[in-house]
Order: sequence, then C-alpha cells, then structure tokens
Amino acid sequence: MLTGPIRSRSRMSCTTRSALLRVVFACSGLALITAGTPSLVFARTVATPALQDPPAVAPDQQETEERELLRQVQETEQLLADKKWLAAAEQFEAAWDLAAASGDPVLEKRGADVRQLAPGQTDVVAGGRARLETLFRSAAPEFRTEYARQFEVAALQKMQPAIAGGNSDTLRRMALRFQFTQAGRNGLKTLARLFADRGDFVEAAVLLERTRLAESDSARLLLQTAWCYAMAGLRQDATDLSHLARGENFAPAVAADPVAQALQTDIERLLSSPVATSNSAEGWRQPNGNYRRTGLQNLAAPRLR
Repeated sequence: MLTGPIRSRSRMSCTTRSALLRVVFACSGLALITAGTPSLVFARTVATPALQDPPAVAPDQQETEERELLRQVQETEQLLADKKWLAAAEQFEAAWDLAAASGDPVLEKRGADVRQLAPGQTDVVAGGRARLETLFRSAAPEFRTEYARQFEVAALQKMQPAIAGGNSDTLRRMALRFQFTQAGRNGLKTLARLFADRGDFVEAAVLLERTRLAESDSARLLLQTAWCYAMAGLRQDATDLSHLARGENFAPAVAADPVAQALQTDIERLLSSPVATSNSAEGWRQPNGNYRRTGLQNLAAPRLR
C-alpha cells in the first residue's frame, strides 16, 4: 500500500521534471537568440535617453554663473574707471561671451557682493546682457575704438559664413554675439532684411532698432526702421522716427541720399493711407485704444447685452 503512492509521486515528479526541462531549454534558446542580436537590445537602450529632456541647470551652478558674471562686470567697470582700455576691452569680451552663452541671468547683489549706495544714488537690477549693453554704450570712445581694434577681424571671420549660409537662427545667434562690432551689426541688418522679405516687419524693426543703438547718426537706418514700423501698422512709431528724420540733425543727410529720400516718400504714403476704424465698443479691443495706450474714446452709454 505504501509503494503505490510512492510510485505515483515519483511518476508525477518525472512529468513535472520533463515539463521544467522543456521550459528551461525553451528559455535557453530564447536567451541564445537574444544574445545573438545585441544590436536590437542596445538600440532600445540607446534610443530611450534621446526622448528625455536635457537636465536642468542646478540652482547652485546657476548661482555660481551669476556670481562669476557679476564679478566680471564689476571688473570691467573698474577698468573703465581707471581708463585701462586694453584690459577693459578684453574683460568686457570675456563677460559678454559668458552672458551670451547663458540664459541671461538677472544680476543681483547679495551677501558680500552688496555695495553701499551713496545718498541719492540708485542701482538697477537687470539681466547680464542688458547691463553689458548699457556699459558699452556709455563707455568712452577710446574703449570702443580699442574693442573694435581687438575683435573686429575675428568677428568678421565668424560672421561671413553665417551670412553666406542664410540660416536665420544661426545668423541671429552670431549677430547678437558680435553685435558690438561692425560685422555683427551688418549681420543684424542682413537678418532684418530676411524678416522684411518674409513679411515680418515687426521683427525687422526690432533688429534695426538694436543696430541704431550703435549707429544713431545714420539717416538711412533711421528711415529703414520707420518704414518697417509703417509696414507693420505701427503708425505712431513710424511717425515719430519720420519726424526725427526731418529734424536738423538728419535733414542734410536725407537730402544727400536718394535711398533715404525714397524711403521717406514711401513712409509718407503709408502713413497717409486710410485705416479701417470703428467707433463701436466692440472694436475697442486694446486698453486706451492703441498699442501705445495713448488713444482716447468718446464716452457713451454702456452697451448692455
């Protein structure tokens, strides 16, 4: 009686063992097939990280970059105050390279960086690029001359391939990087022409306005900017620049430049063309009536619905 169950249990063990062996061999075969095709496995493994977002900059690293940029800006200011034009130009270029490559951090003075302000003195907390741009424009002519002497040739070598390539993103990046040189400003003008050809006159005007910061005495550039404003429908801005071109500072240059005269004539045509207007409250879609918030509207009874 005891041998019966033992034999039955042994028979079941053999059956189970056979089934397990078949499963093991099947899994072994699958493992061999997988091992024989490593490219498929690694293709999935390599492709996955490409879909992930780039890692964010750590707060500590961002603060370190801000402090380093602030230090370089302050060193540049000190060198300009000491009239060390050569060293100031080199330090400014290093600071601008850092600011252009970063996300334009806001420069805040904290901790040991804080300087005591004199009575009545104010300080502006601004982005690194804006602060450097203001510093460059307010610097002495000797500094700007030294900066151009050192970096104009290098900027020209960098800008020529970008202009020839015609890629707007690359051209914008390179032109803004070298905007303090004549080569960079020529890149901004080329980019503005590309946007104007595409019908994006607002973007073209913004780029020309940036160029005018360094070429404020150019009558043609002034009227080109006004023309872009007029084509974009920004009539008040176009009118302001057009009136400026008629002033005593620009009138002789406009009279001597046929291109500037043609621009002025076309601007007057654009500004004198009728504009669709509406006195209805439904058409009053902007606060104070226009994009400059200077429009007025006659008061009337409210329209109730």
